[in-house]
Amino acid sequence: MKKLLIVLLGIVTLYSCDLDDTENVLITYETMPIETISMPDTLQVNQEYNFDINYIRPTTCHSFEGYDYKKQDNERRIAVINKIVNNASNCDEIDEMVTEMFTFKAQDTGTYTFKFWRGRNEDGEAMYIVKEVPVIDEL
Repeated sequence: MKKLLIVLLGIVTLYSCDLDDTENVLITYETMPIETISMPDTLQVNQEYNFDINYIRPTTCHSFEGYDYKKQDNERRIAVINKIVNNASNCDEIDEMVTEMFTFKAQDTGTYTFKFWRGRNEDGEAMYIVKEVPVIDEL
């Protein structure tokens, strides 16, 4: 009987302990305006390039999640996506400039149009930093 009581007490203890306190945590995703881009003026076909993309991280609850990347013909639309862990008691405003790397490899020659999402204007229309870059043959 004593052993059964200890086993039952152990089971109740295991199920009553919640080590993962995620009930008050909400995770959301937000598109962040791109401030500046550093990239070459000309690209070479079939060569990989790293573009430096700078944006402002507003709080310590924001973290880089990746890119929203859309392509159509030779046009590329790129936006920074942040993951926000909304736990208000642990978020501090920091307004920190962050640089992330975007890797690109052109498959064809011609002019590529890169549109980096800059935010929305007062009418709610998307604004972009537009860069037209020629892609040349391999040397």
